[in-house]
Amino acid sequence: MTDSLASSISTAALRPPPRVSAKRKDSYVRIQNLRQEDKGYASDTLQTAGSALVISLGQDTLKQVDKLRYLGSTITSRGDLDAEFNSRIGAASATFGKLEQRLFRSHDISRSTKIDVYMATVLPNLLYSAESWCMYRRHIRRLDRFYIKCLRSILNIKWSDRIRNTEVLKRAKVNSIEST
Repeated sequence: MTDSLASSISTAALRPPPRVSAKRKDSYVRIQNLRQEDKGYASDTLQTAGSALVISLGQDTLKQVDKLRYLGSTITSRGDLDAEFNSRIGAASATFGKLEQRLFRSHDISRSTKIDVYMATVLPNLLYSAESWCMYRRHIRRLDRFYIKCLRSILNIKWSDRIRNTEVLKRAKVNSIEST
């Protein structure tokens, strides 16, 4: 039994690894000058047209995609965060929606319990992998908008009540999304 195991290990070690190759197909870069004298500015844009990276592993060729899901995060070919934000807000919104009727709108459950459940369930869905994001101000505003919208719903504050976001945070006894 030991001899057959040793022979199978040695034949696997002697087998050459599969050939991996990567090359660009039909790649060219075009510089396009956009001049708009009537608006008073000129800009140069760099466009890559038809650049597809072909990766082969032995006889198999890997398919190139614009967006993929990896370890719970959305990765795009452009490297921007918009698809990830849509995904995170969608997941947090789905979690909030599942809890809204039975928990957040219930009059039998205390406000502090509702906030605690929100902070323990919805917020982690919203901020999953946020420590690795390179956010712009618009991303923070989107997160803050969703965060405040959920808190207003939990506290039963309508937009017609004209209560500022800082007051909503005080009533909920929580910090802003930036300090979370």
